Amino acid sequence: MGNKSSKGKGMPANIEPESEEYWWWHAEKTLTPIDSCEEFCERFKSTPEVYNGIVEEFNGLVKKSFPDDPSKDYISYEGWLTMRPGEPNKKCLDLIWKGFDLDSNGKITLDEFLVFQGISTAGTLEQKAMGSFWMLDQNHDHKIGRDEIALLMRASGEASGASHSDEEIGHLSDFVLKFVDKDKNGSIELSELISVARSDEKIADIFRI
Repeated sequence: MGNKSSKGKGMPANIEPESEEYWWWHAEKTLTPIDSCEEFCERFKSTPEVYNGIVEEFNGLVKKSFPDDPSKDYISYEGWLTMRPGEPNKKCLDLIWKGFDLDSNGKITLDEFLVFQGISTAGTLEQKAMGSFWMLDQNHDHKIGRDEIALLMRASGEASGASHSDEEIGHLSDFVLKFVDKDKNGSIELSELISVARSDEKIADIFRI
């Protein structure tokens, strides 16, 4: 998503506040890998104690990934699956894994891990929406379609122990899409998700991964 060359660049003057372009400019900043404690604290208005706790959690997952190789500095998929050992299925963890792996190289590094754990522990409502949107937008076309909503419904349902038929998943997906898709173009944009999340906590919870 974000790249380190974009850090420090100001928003262009021609971007309209609260527009789709406005929120994607902020998303680019929010989802850029984090290099330091100072950068983490500034982005999420957080503290060194929170940063250090996330780094400790990361190091623990690296050790679980490679118990016999202390030279490794990233989380493997196998190590990732130990993050929630009681998870009844892998769909939800797979969805989150793809989001954390910002460069899609099959490994999660500390600078990536800090982004999403920062969003989870200290992010604003808007930052949380950006993180959820990124995870659900599987093909990264800046839209969440019905199939991607269905993936969320199925993963969330099975993670909670619920079992829904394909028909039930379809009805749930249609309801969510109809409610959030304000311009009725058949998909959810980031600005729409943020707007609904601000006004409806129940809908915000549906998208919180």
